[in-house]
Amino acid sequence: GVLDTACINDPALLDVVAIDNCGGPTVLVFQDFNTPNPCGDGNAILRVYEAYDNCGNVSRDTSILLLNDQSLSGLVFVNPILVALDSGEVITIDFTPLNGNYTDFGINDVSLEGACFSGGVVTFTETVLETGDCTTDGFLVAIELKWTAIDVCGNFTELTAIVHVVDDTAPNFVNFVSEITIGCDEALPENFGTDDSGEVTMTTRDTTIRGDCIYDYDVLRSVTLRDSCGNSTTREQTIHVRSSAPILSGVDEEICDDLSIPEVTAFDPCSGEFVEVTMQEDTLNVPCSGLSIIRTWTAVGSCGHVTVIRQTIIMNDNTPPEIIIPDGSVILPFLDHPYNLIPSSQIYLIGNLNALDSNSIIVRDDCDQEIVPVLTIKISYAADCEAEGYFERRVYTWMATDACGNMAVFSFSVDIMDDLAPEFSFSETTEDLTIICAPLPPVPDVNVVDLAQPGTVVYTETIVPGNTTGTFIVTRTWVATDACGNTSTFVQTITWTPDTFLECEVVVPDVVECNSHGVIITSVVTGGSGPITYDWEVIGGECFIQGGQGTPEIIIYIGWSEVKIILTVTDAYGCVSMCMIVLPCVNLPVDPLTDLLAGAVPETDAQPAAPDLNAQAPKEYLQQIKLWPNPAGNTVNLSFESAVEEVVQFSFISALGQVVLSDKINARKGLNSVEIDISQVAEGSHLVRLKTEKELHTKVIVIME
Repeated sequence: GVLDTACINDPALLDVVAIDNCGGPTVLVFQDFNTPNPCGDGNAILRVYEAYDNCGNVSRDTSILLLNDQSLSGLVFVNPILVALDSGEVITIDFTPLNGNYTDFGINDVSLEGACFSGGVVTFTETVLETGDCTTDGFLVAIELKWTAIDVCGNFTELTAIVHVVDDTAPNFVNFVSEITIGCDEALPENFGTDDSGEVTMTTRDTTIRGDCIYDYDVLRSVTLRDSCGNSTTREQTIHVRSSAPILSGVDEEICDDLSIPEVTAFDPCSGEFVEVTMQEDTLNVPCSGLSIIRTWTAVGSCGHVTVIRQTIIMNDNTPPEIIIPDGSVILPFLDHPYNLIPSSQIYLIGNLNALDSNSIIVRDDCDQEIVPVLTIKISYAADCEAEGYFERRVYTWMATDACGNMAVFSFSVDIMDDLAPEFSFSETTEDLTIICAPLPPVPDVNVVDLAQPGTVVYTETIVPGNTTGTFIVTRTWVATDACGNTSTFVQTITWTPDTFLECEVVVPDVVECNSHGVIITSVVTGGSGPITYDWEVIGGECFIQGGQGTPEIIIYIGWSEVKIILTVTDAYGCVSMCMIVLPCVNLPVDPLTDLLAGAVPETDAQPAAPDLNAQAPKEYLQQIKLWPNPAGNTVNLSFESAVEEVVQFSFISALGQVVLSDKINARKGLNSVEIDISQVAEGSHLVRLKTEKELHTKVIVIME
């Protein structure tokens, strides 16, 4: 609930709370310090919040509090249209709907100059003042634009402008076609238009130009759109109306052994009436086993258009059609072989087989009938591709039937054997990688594309030491096998350096006087690769960093109690190490208020008790910390030398920051060694943290099966 910037009387300042993840009691205090006013002259207040749990952990946050003696001014227009606006002048704009508003003005059209606006807000409103009649009032609507700026203390200022919205834009046609042809039985086309300001009135003036027939003529149409403000648009359109031929019904174009006369009609769609139908019959002189008769049915419409349908009658035809395979057809190589086998790798041949259709053969009939054959393709798959010698079997069959029911059939079969290896498709990139100081990426999902589905995929992973210390070669291998025994292999190689063995140590003076400025804290860093970044943190009742953040050495101020100094170092590859030390101070008989931070206003006059003058701490109680072997399998050995008897807590922390194993060691003075069971810890790089009341040490270990 800590606000970055707030007003001194903001009720939200009373709602700041401290929450601890262990659920225990917390102590929340704050101190106020004078700080330069970010809003101009004078001072503001820097409020520093501190929260403590019952284990001594500390959190801090700060807020800038502004005194409620400000006044907002300087809200000015920055939009060029508004900047040129004179006092009392009304802006006139053309109407264009914009997301439900009349204008596209907004908060970016103003700027607040010469005032503090940290934490404030600018709002914009568009309000309709009056709805007008553009023909009498000269505008569609009058609106007020208002910009309001409110700071964190509730002070506000505003700018307004009056806008008259007019409509000077003519309506638009929708899908207008300037020239169109329709049939004599079709209705004349409709036209449509739209306008931004609302309803559109459309007027049409038609001129008809007659043709040679009553049902053939042109319509010259003039269409005008007009909106409520008198804006108009006119377009010219030519409509060609044309007559059509009669529609003949009742004639089958090809029949067999039937000389009866059918009832045939012809309907003229232009006049809406039936017209006369005539028929002529002829016998064809064709080399047919039977007799071929042609009947020609003719009808003439009201405008002279003629419809002709020819009917063929075959008598006594008992000869089936003849099926002919064209020269160069893909079918020819398969004609004289009862068993045809081709591999799937013959892509061109497979493509030609896939292209076969009903027109891939020629049908010839002695009675000169036009016959369209019917193709069927029967496909089956072998239960055991390797044992049966094929993967897919196709049977192609063409049937040709004439009007008298005489049928010819042609068929051939082909077996296709899958000899193509499966193809891999991965969900993520699988190029060779180099990974430093990070866990191995998860194994990507794989999909196998192959003709002979289903198949199997076998994945294996090996990890072996690389050419340099701490480097491993990870080989991931996928082997895919399809139903016909074809295999393909994909290999990914990852060069993996789990850790750069980055370690740090904080070096402090042997004795530091309480209430001291300019205390120099240095560090020693070993291992790592590339540039090192330094992140220092000091925790104590009264202490802060005076300089050097981000460097190997800092200068701090220490107050009247011990200071916990934490250093986190990170190398160029992201490897992290953390070290910590507690620095006590000796309390000499001086005025404890002499060196308080300038401008600070403490909450209480009480002074903490002075620490023991002889209290000193060694730089490190734990030394010679070792983990072996590294990488480790099911167990790992931990050893260290302790300067005192104390409880040492160790934790294994995964790359995701999760504590996966934790325990305590009752360390004795001198050398300590323990074997740790890590069989239940997942593979990968882990941070091992050793913690006492005074120190924090980290190591990195790689766990591999």
